[in-house]
Amino acid sequence: MNGVIECSRTGAGPLLASRGAITIGAINNTGAATPAYFWNGLIDQVSYVSRAKNSTEVLSDATLVAYYSFDTGL
Repeated sequence: MNGVIECSRTGAGPLLASRGAITIGAINNTGAATPAYFWNGLIDQVSYVSRAKNSTEVLSDATLVAYYSFDTGL
C-alpha cells in the first residue's frame, strides 16, 4: 500500500487473459454466478490499469503529493 515491496513471487506461467467478470472486494473462485468470499471493510479508491506497472510507477502512485485538511472547526 505504501509503494514498498514487502514480498514477491514468480508465477509458474504467464498471466492468462480471461473474459470473466472482474470482481472488486470479492473472490469468485467457485464458478458460481455470485462470489462466495467478500472483503469485510471499506474500499476508498479503485483504479484499473491494463498493464503491469514497474516499481517506479507503483512508488510514484503511492506517494502523497499534497494533503489538505478540511476538518478545521468541526
